[in-house]
Amino acid sequence: MAINTNLKLVIMNFKENCKRLLLFSLFLLFVSGVSAQIQVTGVVIDEVDESPLIGVTVMEVGTQKGVITDMDGNYSITVKDENSRLSFTYIGKEAKTVRVGNRRKVDVTMGDQANELNELVVIGYGSAKKSDLTGSVASMKASAIEESRSASFTSALAGKIAGVMAIQNGGDPGAGINIKIRGASSVSAGTSPLYVIDGVLMENSQSEVSGASRMGDTSLDPMALINPNDIASIEVLKDASATAIYGSRGANGVVIITTKSGTKDGSTQLSFSADAGFDLLPQKRTYALSGAEYENYMRLRFPLPADFVPGESTLAGNTALGWNPDGTPKITGINRVWQDEIFRLGVSQNYNISLRGSSKKNTYAFSLGYYDKTGIVKNSDMNRFSYSMKAESTVNNYLKLGMNLSGSVMVNNGIVNATNQTQSNIFTRMLIFRPNITDREIEDSTDADDPGSSWNNPITNLNSVVQRTDARRTQGTAYVIVTPSKHWTLRSTIGGYMTDAKSKNFYPSTSGMGRVDKGRASHGVARTTNLLNENTLTFMKTFNEIHAVNVLGGITFQRTIFDNLTTTTTGLEIESLDEESLKFGANILPPETSYS
Repeated sequence: MAINTNLKLVIMNFKENCKRLLLFSLFLLFVSGVSAQIQVTGVVIDEVDESPLIGVTVMEVGTQKGVITDMDGNYSITVKDENSRLSFTYIGKEAKTVRVGNRRKVDVTMGDQANELNELVVIGYGSAKKSDLTGSVASMKASAIEESRSASFTSALAGKIAGVMAIQNGGDPGAGINIKIRGASSVSAGTSPLYVIDGVLMENSQSEVSGASRMGDTSLDPMALINPNDIASIEVLKDASATAIYGSRGANGVVIITTKSGTKDGSTQLSFSADAGFDLLPQKRTYALSGAEYENYMRLRFPLPADFVPGESTLAGNTALGWNPDGTPKITGINRVWQDEIFRLGVSQNYNISLRGSSKKNTYAFSLGYYDKTGIVKNSDMNRFSYSMKAESTVNNYLKLGMNLSGSVMVNNGIVNATNQTQSNIFTRMLIFRPNITDREIEDSTDADDPGSSWNNPITNLNSVVQRTDARRTQGTAYVIVTPSKHWTLRSTIGGYMTDAKSKNFYPSTSGMGRVDKGRASHGVARTTNLLNENTLTFMKTFNEIHAVNVLGGITFQRTIFDNLTTTTTGLEIESLDEESLKFGANILPPETSYS
């Protein structure tokens, strides 16, 4: 018994010693780990004016450990050991990475990002480095525009530039887009910014590409006539100081578009691009009543009259939508999912070819483009053909000549989809029109619940209504630049653009929009002519390599002429010619004209 007791005591003592040894080893490891860590402090200052930088991110490379500098530019961080590296990052500054080594205080000086600050930005009638800008100017380069794969560069601006809001007022391809810079700045006047395309000033007037107004007040985007692939850069002038040179016309902001020019290194570049895109609908559809649910709803909403007698009484109006003539519940077994009958796979195709080059004294650029897009709604599409030519020649040290010529042709077929036309809006009809009508009702146009209203099924509206617009735009400028001395530059430009639009709309008597008028057709033409002459004189000089003076003065002459004529007829006696049925209308409405 004594031996067993002593043996147990030995074993217990051995276990206790092992535990103590293990705890002591863990303590040593912890102490060594803590002692290996290093506390590093320092200050981060600006290289330009030696002021402290607030909010600089200081990270230990390879870890998630980081801090930011305080109001005085100070920071304090614990790193693993002397081999650790610290990274310093700050918006607009060159990032730095520093090894800690045997230092416990690491001060860092951060300089400006040279690439961004030396980048030239177009402002008004000249250009400047970003580092010299005092106004609010945002820039967007060609790569970002091309990535959007949009029909119009105005679509590409959405979500890309702070303070710029792009709202599309229709779902069909090429639909009008309202651009607002820093919110609406006018209550009664328009809120569209001023556009300057290769020096030519223009308003984003949607009437330029709309000869006759469409049902639902849907409109087209005049900027869809410009091929985004031809654009080299877009500058958006947002505040008063940046737009002041344009006067009151720049009150809503200014969008400056510069198209691509020839190369600068004497090379010749031939490029071709082709891409395709698809617009897919989500698998989950917006909920709408099925045929059976609709019939049950109509019976609950419009029950049989209390005095109804089968075989003697007649059901009419809404009551007949839920009951058979003999008073039994109507059960057709028909269930139309209008969303599946209206939508399709949207496909877009874009092809561009360009030739750009230069010689010792000349630069040139030529491009062709074709864009085609079918919308996700049937019978909505647009296509555009565009061309662009640009050349510049240096005659001698004092004289330079240049010219730009561009044009495009666009064809657009749209649908009635504006929200302010509830009864005619295809998307509204898609969700609320009864889903239990037969094919015969659609073919015979007997689907109308009320012949005196514009309510009918969306398929008839989609297949029979025509809203077609053909638009052509040509823009050209020629300029001469005279440099009599090193500091003086005289530039004179003459140019302008012309836009022609022809619209043909047709709303047959079988459609909701044309039923009340017993058929309606309208033709419209519009022409916009813009003539421009600008003359500027610029003085630029740098004193003592640190002081720069840039003075510009000039005068601009501009004339814009808008001419429009629209003819509409109703009561069409012949509708088989669709939009060409205009001349068969029994009623000729007074023509709509405008000239300014």
